[in-house]
Order: sequence, then structure tokens, then C-alpha cells
Amino acid sequence: MSENLAKTLEDSAPVAILLIEDSLEDAELIQEILGYTTSAQFEVTHVKQVSEALQLLAEECFDVILLGIELTEPKQLDSLVQLQSAAPTLPVVVLVESDDEQLAAEALREGVQDYLLKGEVDCRLLVRALRYAVERKQSEVAVRQALKQEREFQELKYRWISLVSHKFRNPLTTIVASADLLEECSDHLTEEKKHDLYRRIQSASQRMNELLDDFILTDTTESLEDFFNPDRKI
Repeated sequence: MSENLAKTLEDSAPVAILLIEDSLEDAELIQEILGYTTSAQFEVTHVKQVSEALQLLAEECFDVILLGIELTEPKQLDSLVQLQSAAPTLPVVVLVESDDEQLAAEALREGVQDYLLKGEVDCRLLVRALRYAVERKQSEVAVRQALKQEREFQELKYRWISLVSHKFRNPLTTIVASADLLEECSDHLTEEKKHDLYRRIQSASQRMNELLDDFILTDTTESLEDFFNPDRKI
């Protein structure tokens, strides 16, 4: 979907519509209605079957899908699912024969942005439905992207905290254990053993300083990924 599609609907730039309608008469009527509008320009590509639409979606770019279906047929909702899977960021407006609120609600749950009765469609209503569908879909996509980024950030934060904990725990344990031995058992330790404990404390302290320097210098995602590599040695 075009990033500026909502603005496009207000401008004179053409909007690419994929119309899926097995009735040639209905398809011609929709194209005629869109041809009358002065608030936006539309380029309509018409196909009769969802299978044709799926092929086109893999090859061309569209801004919105107009889908003529009969909601009383369960397989039609299956077709809708296929379209949503093939083009999850495209808004879909459904054109239906009969006003069945329960089935319409089910279609909305499947991701349809709006539905219109074929017998009641006029230029103003159709253009408004397209505009609102695009705006809602853009908002929906933006929210999903924001949530995805938040999840990625939380995952990165968790991995970062786990990494810091793991990297610093070993030298810190060495320092604490060695200091405890020197405090509690100093009278029973040989000079050689004391020097060995001091050496361990110094070595662990130096190790922590090196780790701290590396963490401070880590300011890019690539560097963070290096830290998360279990084979990395610092």
C-alpha cells in the first residue's frame, strides 16, 4: 500500500484499485461510478476470480481491494482470508448483495475495513468508504509496526540485561569469594595462598573494567549482536 494513499485520495493522483467481481455487469457499474467522481482519480483493474487477483498481487502494486462477494457462501470468506494473507497491508472493501449483519461482522473480524451493499452504492458513498478504509488500514499497520518495534526493544532489553548479568557475575563471584577467604581465614593461609587470592581479585577486577569499557563503547545494534554471540570472547 502506498504510504501517502490517504493524501492521494484527496489529491488528483490516481488510486490503483483491484476490483474482484465475477459479475461483468456489476464490475462495469462500479467502474462507471468511480468515473464520475471529481474528488479523486482511480485506475481500476478488474478480475473475475480471486485466483487471478492473487496472481496480480504477486506481480503488481495496488492501493486498495474492492471485493464483490456473497457473504452467505462460506467459501467466499475463505477467499477473503487468502487475500489478506497475500496482501496484509492492503485495505479491503467488500461489496455484498444482501445485508446480513452477522456475516458482515464476521467479514470485519477477518480484516475487512468496510462493506457496502451493491444496490445502495453511489459515487459519494464509495469514495468515502475507500478513503476511510485506507486511513483505518494505515493506522492499523502503524500500530502493528509500533507494537512489533516495542516487542523487539523489550526482547533486546531482556537479552542485554541477561548478558550483563552473565558477563559480570563470574568475575564478581571470584572477587567476593577471594575477599571472604582473606577476611575469614587469613590467619590460616600461607603467604603464597594470600598472594594467589590477591592475584585473583586483581585479575577479576581488571576483567570487570575491560567488560565495562566494552559495554560503554557498545552503541550500535551490530555491536550488541556481537555481544549476544556465545562464541564471542572479550
